Amino acid sequence: MNEEENLENALHELFSSDHSPPLTDSIVDTFLSSSAEASKESGDRVIALFVEKVLADLHKEPVKNVQTQTFGAWIQGIRELARLALSDIALAIGKEPVYVQRLESGMTVPWDLRPEDIACLVRLFRLHMKAMSYLIQKSFDVNCTHVEGNVAARAYRGKMTTDRGDATNRALKMFLARNTEE
Repeated sequence: MNEEENLENALHELFSSDHSPPLTDSIVDTFLSSSAEASKESGDRVIALFVEKVLADLHKEPVKNVQTQTFGAWIQGIRELARLALSDIALAIGKEPVYVQRLESGMTVPWDLRPEDIACLVRLFRLHMKAMSYLIQKSFDVNCTHVEGNVAARAYRGKMTTDRGDATNRALKMFLARNTEE
């Protein structure tokens, strides 16, 4: 076996193991420079580990204080701050991107999630229970004062898009989160 094959085999073993060591920059650089073909599962595992590392680097300690917003809006804000895609977060928690999109938009509320899904999100985003409790309370407050039906926005240059309505709905939810009583 030559040196390149040894490296490829080592990388395959490293990324396919459930007990692999923490992902470091040098491991990622080696993986990316390798000409080896990796399975989709190995690639997904690398992405999931990368997402965990990015979010851990963003918050070295568990987040205890959060802005006045809903759980979904906070998740979206942190995801965008970390420059991660919906699909990155979805892969890290073992869900489809639409799951994360529904959570961020408030279409899925945190109290409807399974306990193991909430635990996975709390761990991934490094949320302290105090902050999690606050975000769930704000989500509940907004949900109780939620306007029935879809939020409409004025058309921009004669074009009405669902993105514009979604943005208006998020703005309304942020307003409600800031102005609802504890």
